[in-house]
Amino acid sequence: MDQHKLRLTHDEITLLKSVIEWVEKKSTNESNRILLGSIKDKINQKLQYNDDFSYLNGLSEQAKQFFFEFMDKYGINLYHSISSVLHQKKYRFFDEYFEYYYQKYKDKSPLLQDKINELQEMINHVSRRIGVTFDEKQ
Repeated sequence: MDQHKLRLTHDEITLLKSVIEWVEKKSTNESNRILLGSIKDKINQKLQYNDDFSYLNGLSEQAKQFFFEFMDKYGINLYHSISSVLHQKKYRFFDEYFEYYYQKYKDKSPLLQDKINELQEMINHVSRRIGVTFDEKQ
């Protein structure tokens, strides 16, 4: 059986879940109800999975999708990776840190090359959350 991935926002997933629950209640076909129940369970798991990452609150939907795509593809929690590198060495300017992180990991994680804006947003988000500040360039 073919499997497909959909990229949906949290609001879209919540709406889809509501529609599936409504159709499940109205359906008279038992096999359809079982299938709908299975889909609903997968949605619930995904919603729970996202709730486990509340430290991503405040990021754009694109950055959150990038985070999960990165984790799915490489098995690396980007938030923790960025945080770890920020704690290892202090950088005066954001651009210095971004360039260091990007150059260090771009070959190991080619997805970074396609998602530079999302990576910059993640770095800004993580640095704010852990209290690391960068000087403004003059």
